Amino acid sequence: MTSIASPRAPSNGYSDLRQYRLLFVSTFPLFLTAALVIRLGRWAGVGPRLTGTSKSLLSEARATSSSALMFAFMG
Repeated sequence: MTSIASPRAPSNGYSDLRQYRLLFVSTFPLFLTAALVIRLGRWAGVGPRLTGTSKSLLSEARATSSSALMFAFMG
């Protein structure tokens, strides 16, 4: 049985980490802006209010950005 080689070169963990950090730094302002707009909407009464404690604006943007970027490195 013949196996077909992957078109991607085998990557080491360092280059994947470097690419992840580059994407994180480039997309973080977008997610920070989105988190700020959502917060302002909740404050103005437009969006749904959350009960309980909420995260800081930066930690909410960091969590959203990290979870979205994980899908880019799956596979």
